Amino acid sequence: MRRNRNGYMLIAMVLLSCLLGGCGQPPQEAASEPAEETRREAMSEMIQETTIQETIREAAIQETAVRETLQETMEEKTEILYSYEVRELDYVDEENLFLMGSSQGGAVSALAGAAQPEAVRGMILLYPAFVLADRANELFSSVEEIPDTYYFMWMDVGRAYFEPLIGYDIYEDIAAYDRDVLLIHGDADSIVPLSYSERALEVYPSARLEVISGAGHGFGGEDFALALDYILEYLQANRV
Repeated sequence: MRRNRNGYMLIAMVLLSCLLGGCGQPPQEAASEPAEETRREAMSEMIQETTIQETIREAAIQETAVRETLQETMEEKTEILYSYEVRELDYVDEENLFLMGSSQGGAVSALAGAAQPEAVRGMILLYPAFVLADRANELFSSVEEIPDTYYFMWMDVGRAYFEPLIGYDIYEDIAAYDRDVLLIHGDADSIVPLSYSERALEVYPSARLEVISGAGHGFGGEDFALALDYILEYLQANRV
C-alpha cells in the first residue's frame, strides 16, 4: 500500500514539473517556430519597404534632373529660335514691298499689312488661315480654360498662341488695309474652307479672289503653276 502511494506521488511530481517547466526540449522548439517565422516575414517586409522607398527617391531625383535638362534645352532653343538681326539692303525697293504668305503665314501677312498699309505695296495671300480665331473659340470659351500646352494644327503650342484669339475678330483688323490684295484659295480645302477667303473678299476695300478648282490646302503640280501665273500677273500690275 505504501509503495503504491509513493509511486502515485512520484507520478504527480513529474506531471507538475511538466506543467510548470515543460516536459523536454522538442515541444519548446516546436512552439517557437511560428514566432521565428513571423519575425523573418516582418524583417523581409521591412527590407522590401526600404528598397521601394529608395527606388522612389532615386526616381524622383532622376525626374528632377531630366526636368532641369529639358528646361535648359528649351531655353537654349528659345534663344536660338527668336534671335534676329536687322540689315539695311541697298537693292530693296522700298516703294515695291509686297507681302506673301500661305495658311497661318497668310493670316500673319494680312495683319502685318493692315498695321503698315503705307509701307506695304500689296499682299498675296494663299489660303490664309482666317479660321484660327473660330477654331480657338470653339475649343475654349474663356482664357482660363486654355492649358499650358495644346496640340493644334500639327504643332504643340502654348497659352500665348490661343489667348489673343479668344473673342477676336480678325476681319475687323485686316479691313484696315486699303490697297490691292490677291487671294488664292482651293475649293477642296478641308483645313481652311474657301468661305473664309470669300468673307475676306467682302471686307477688303480692294481685293481679288482666284479659286483653284479641286485644290486643297497647299498647291502642287498644275495647281501650283496656275497659282504662280496669278502671282506674277498681280505683281506686274501692282508694282510701280
